[in-house]
Amino acid sequence: MTWNTTLTALQAWVVSATGIATGNVRWSGQGGTRAVGPWISLNVIADNPAGPTWFDIEDADEPVVAGAEINYKGRGSSTGTLSIQCFAGAAVGESSSVAILRNLRASASSPATRAAMVLAGVGLGTIGPVQDSPGLINTTNFEPRAMLNVTFFTAEESTIAGTYIETVEVDGTVTS
Repeated sequence: MTWNTTLTALQAWVVSATGIATGNVRWSGQGGTRAVGPWISLNVIADNPAGPTWFDIEDADEPVVAGAEINYKGRGSSTGTLSIQCFAGAAVGESSSVAILRNLRASASSPATRAAMVLAGVGLGTIGPVQDSPGLINTTNFEPRAMLNVTFFTAEESTIAGTYIETVEVDGTVTS
């Protein structure tokens, strides 16, 4: 799966579980004007690719002969942390930022969420507590806000082109 597939799956989960419009669930740094109504900012704050943990030879003619083109496929896993910030107009109640993120957290174990994540090659791991963090806008306007961090896992795959080398001969001559 690609990184874009991972990000798309995570965003789709947030949209589906919160009921907030796709245009109001944005990646941090995406730009644009401030959303009207409740909105969510997403940010991958930690991406820890483990890198390829094993390589296989794929797409090689049999028998492999010296000079033949081959493809190596590396496979491994990666762990990331998704930071989710919800900004909502209500300070308390079902439409508050805390309630919205609590609903998101609860949806992580639903069969629909799990099926969508499996299809995208993403696994949801530890889901932290919802943190209430109200703030001020322009030092005068109160803005209810809550945060949630979610650990996720992905399978990674990369293909590297190579050439099969059967033997190497060294002639012992050094030139400069």
